[in-house]
Parts: sequence; structure tokens; C-alpha cells
Amino acid sequence: MNCIIPARMNSKGLIEKNKKMLCGKPLILWTIEAALKSNCFDKVIVSSDDPDILSLSRNFTDVHTHNRDTEKASDTSPVAETVATLIDLYPADNYALLQPTSPLRTNVHIMQACEAFQQGQASSLVSMCEVEMQPALYYVIDDTKIKPLYSYKKKISNRQEAPKIYKVNGAIYLFTRDFFYKSSGFIDEGTQMFLMDSACSIDIDSQSDFDAASVVMQKHFENHQK
Repeated sequence: MNCIIPARMNSKGLIEKNKKMLCGKPLILWTIEAALKSNCFDKVIVSSDDPDILSLSRNFTDVHTHNRDTEKASDTSPVAETVATLIDLYPADNYALLQPTSPLRTNVHIMQACEAFQQGQASSLVSMCEVEMQPALYYVIDDTKIKPLYSYKKKISNRQEAPKIYKVNGAIYLFTRDFFYKSSGFIDEGTQMFLMDSACSIDIDSQSDFDAASVVMQKHFENHQK
């Protein structure tokens, strides 16, 4: 299995976030080190249009680097385009996509996800977390009339009755080569879920996300020092 880590230079939400220092090291390094420490991958490939990120990645002898075309590194460029390019350059049966904006995803998470993927029957696996917000309790105003935002067979009167809701947290995507070519993406109805807790599911897109990740990571360090 090959691992792809995409890390663009620009970001509207948080400028140069992939090399922003988080608890003593650039954000991108948390994912690179977790990928290498998991020992799950034949190749770890970092793709970026940022010379600094490529330079940081080359400090690891086991990491391959790919200089991404600038036109494929804009805010509107789908990551699937980069994945398609790297699948052609680095052929394998199975792939992992690990985004650097999920620094709290550890090598243990990666190992557990890969094991679940290998033991399961699905052609793709995605990490998810439970969502506290319950859409079943939300309403919209349509022509002065109150209507449920979320359609559900059972009438929901309180949060305890609402079904559990999950969202993709962006931390881990595992998929076969054939699945990617057939779907041109990473998820379909048969995709297997790998559940992560909300604290480890922080996806950094803004300064507030970055601050939250810093707090969680610092608490982790403090707990291990006791």
C-alpha cells in the first residue's frame, strides 16, 4: 500500500497552514511521522507546490516527493486530480490518502484503519466521527411556515430520540486502485467507516481549528509526562 500526503502552499482559511508550527514542529511533519511510524506503507509520497514543504519532506529518507503543478494546487483544485497523477507515477493495488490538516490522527489510528480495511470486504474505508449537532431538531422558515430541515421517518421531540449522525473527518482515506478509477473519488455507499473520537478528528481549516488542535495536543503531552 502506498500513502499519499497532499500539501498545498496556499490556503484561504489559514495562510501557509501546512508548514505553520504546531507544538514545536511544522504541521505537515505530524502526518509524515505518523505515516512512517505506522509501518503500513511501501511508499510515503508528499505532493506539494511549496518548495519549503518539499524540502522538509526530503529530510526523511523514506519519503518520496512530488512537485505538484501550480494549476493543480489552487483552492478549487480537487485532491482527486493529484491522487490520479500519483497513482500513475507510483502504481500499487491499495492507497491511503492522509491530509496534513489532521495532526491528531496518530500512527495507531492508521494501523487500526489499515487492519480494518484489510480484514473487511469493502474497496474503500474512510475515517468519521460522531456529530453533536442533530439536524433532526433544526427547522427552516419556508414562506412563513416552519418546516423540518431534516427529513426522518420518526418524529423527533428531543435530542435523546434523534439518531446518531456521523461526518467524514478528513483524517484517513483507504481505497483500492480499481475503486478510485471506477468512482473517481473515495466514498460510495459500500465504503467502510473507521470511527474516531471528536478530539482526534479536528481538521485544521482556520486559526480557531489550529488553536483547538494545539490545546488537545498539549494536554496529550502533559498527560504522558505525569
